[in-house]
Amino acid sequence: MVQRIYEEPIKEKLVAKRIKEIKDANVPAVVSCIPQKAPTLGKIAQEAGADIFVVQSTVLTVKHLSTRYAAVDLKKFCKQMKIPVILGNCVTYKVGLELMQAGASAVLVGIGPGAACTTRGVLGIGVPQVTAICDVAAARDFYIRKQKDIFRL
Repeated sequence: MVQRIYEEPIKEKLVAKRIKEIKDANVPAVVSCIPQKAPTLGKIAQEAGADIFVVQSTVLTVKHLSTRYAAVDLKKFCKQMKIPVILGNCVTYKVGLELMQAGASAVLVGIGPGAACTTRGVLGIGVPQVTAICDVAAARDFYIRKQKDIFRL
């Protein structure tokens, strides 16, 4: 049943309408989507007044490739957005750093951390959560140090 619901195309006018309803209630509006929908939905969300936009997939990288649609240039996307963009999911130092360098305001950390996770069960991919957090936190620390060095020049 859930798969059938997800087959229904996104009604873009309803996205904007719902964001406005949330904002009218004085509640922060956060919109999330998969990478291939980001350029379209990011623009709609931003124009409708969303506070944060999230681009999320099971495993996200700036080197995203697809044979079905034009790959999203995350660096360009983050630069164009006037609201904070959160990118994820990632579990390694390298990918975490690349997402930060692309302009992410924050990164989501974690892929298949436990036995009950569908990603681990279906795809066989998983990294213990503590390991992922430590690796991406180290990337964050490096990134922040480099940013401070750039601003000192």
